[in-house]
Amino acid sequence: MAYIKNTFIYPDGTLEIEKVYSSRYGRHIRNGPREKPTIEEVEKINIRNRVKKLRRLLRANFYEDDYHITLTYPKDNRPTQDIAKKILRRYVAKLRKEYRKRGHTLKYIIVTEYHNKAIHHHMVINNPENMEKVIKACWKYGHVNFSPLYADGDYEELAEYLLKETRKTRAENKNKACYMRSRNLVEPVKKTEIVKASSWREIPKAPKGYYLDKKTLSAGISDLTGRPYQYYTLVKIKRRE
Repeated sequence: MAYIKNTFIYPDGTLEIEKVYSSRYGRHIRNGPREKPTIEEVEKINIRNRVKKLRRLLRANFYEDDYHITLTYPKDNRPTQDIAKKILRRYVAKLRKEYRKRGHTLKYIIVTEYHNKAIHHHMVINNPENMEKVIKACWKYGHVNFSPLYADGDYEELAEYLLKETRKTRAENKNKACYMRSRNLVEPVKKTEIVKASSWREIPKAPKGYYLDKKTLSAGISDLTGRPYQYYTLVKIKRRE
């Protein structure tokens, strides 16, 4: 008997571990015949996977002191959705130019909200050199609200928040990606191995140079496959200079 172990390696050395059984390697737990998942169950799984994908993108590209900003418009001068897209493109172009002047490369992920609320944009943006004044000065239409990211920030929570209000937008666009991203974003490196074992440690042992982030440890039986899973993150210990 064996299981699949996926390791996602991030630029800062963080390791995200995903252990799962597949039909090929057995360990089916569910009692009785497997039922076809409902539309609601499938959508729930799809949402979970979208959050996971965005979370990994955020973790791989944004760090402590980068920003999650909100771009708003004046109450009496809010643009239509199409005009807002043009405004946003011009804003990104200005930012990119200002970053280049200072020898930096702009990175961003943008989500636009407009269903049942005033249109506004959420943007996760890198902040290489105290760029707050530049970020604010380039936005000529309303307010810019800043929320700094932290080294131990909850990327899962941020990914859920960014995607929460975009489900209707996604449906309108036939399930296409509902956020904008710069092309220079990197994905974590993924390594897959088959581990010949019938079980795994309930509490994983961190390898030398890492510690287990216990709040990320999640384990159970998949509602969809009826097989065990275990997810957790290993954080690289920073050496003191």
